Amino acid sequence: MVLRVNETDGYLEQLLKLVPAEAVAAYVVLLGLVPPDEPLKYWGSFAVGLILVVIIRYFWTEIGNEKSTDISVVIISVIAYIIWVYNMDGPFKVYNLYDPWLGAVLLIVFTMIAPKIFVKFGIPFRTKYATWRKTSHS
Repeated sequence: MVLRVNETDGYLEQLLKLVPAEAVAAYVVLLGLVPPDEPLKYWGSFAVGLILVVIIRYFWTEIGNEKSTDISVVIISVIAYIIWVYNMDGPFKVYNLYDPWLGAVLLIVFTMIAPKIFVKFGIPFRTKYATWRKTSHS
């Protein structure tokens, strides 16, 4: 299965493709699995989720029929993941880096404008130079 975010997709379809729900879900599961007294519980879970976002978006995102990864989708998805984790029980709260007001504003605003950011900046950005070519092993 390949994820393609296109300018012709509707707003909701773009939003669903840009928010990395699979990585956020993995983060939540890891928080439940790691013992509470583990010192790296929060940052380790955060790092695993972040790595998953990059890997999943790199290998399963393509532009049209090309075998290349859209860097703009990777970047927007990484930002979305960080904002979602910021609003959950995790490293930002544990180390007093969390502000509820800021978290709420970031989550609402970024979630609402992520598809517009993609259309306005992502498509022109990727058209010029922002793709990673994938090599074919056939």
